[in-house]
Order: sequence, then C-alpha cells, then structure tokens
Amino acid sequence: ARGAETVWCNGRTSARGFYEHQGFTAVGEEFDIESVGPHHVFVIKVG
Repeated sequence: ARGAETVWCNGRTSARGFYEHQGFTAVGEEFDIESVGPHHVFVIKVG
C-alpha cells in the first residue's frame, strides 16, 4: 500500500527451506545472532 518493492527479514539458517518455498532469496553471508544462532537476510520482491 505504501509502494514498497522489496521486503527483507533476518531468518534462521535452519528455516532457509521455508523462506525459499515462500519465494524469498537468501542474500549475503550467514551471520550469527548471539544466543539465537545462525541467520541469513532473506528478500522478496513484492512490487
């Protein structure tokens, strides 16, 4: 509604399959969030 073209989120690496199934793509290198574990940035085009 506000004209966004891309949505991004930090998602757990273990959930990569879930995000990719929803149409997201992992970008960049894996990173660690202390006390939570390994993550990726996931993006999807919406506009």
